[in-house]
Amino acid sequence: MSLDSSAIYYKINGQIIFLSGPKMSKINALAHHIDQLLTQHRTLQQDYVHLQSHVKELEQQLLGQQLSANTLLQAKNLASEQAYDQSMEDELNHLIGLFDQVTEVHND
Repeated sequence: MSLDSSAIYYKINGQIIFLSGPKMSKINALAHHIDQLLTQHRTLQQDYVHLQSHVKELEQQLLGQQLSANTLLQAKNLASEQAYDQSMEDELNHLIGLFDQVTEVHND
């Protein structure tokens, strides 16, 4: 039995099956398409891993910026509270001064 070198031969359950011509072309086209899909899949997996890494970096940057913003907000609030406290102290001292003046006038 001579074998056609352009055909594909399979041995299944002891029987030799061969494909050639249009069937062979379809199988080659499918094999090529599957190879392209596998290559695209590997590329997408690599891109996905890269994007995950980039997202982690961005999350870390965001966390750092949020911590900085919170620190600045706390510092601003502290400064605001200190200014309010100073204003209240000045007002209280002014009222004490007025009270002292009235008491002195009343005692004279």
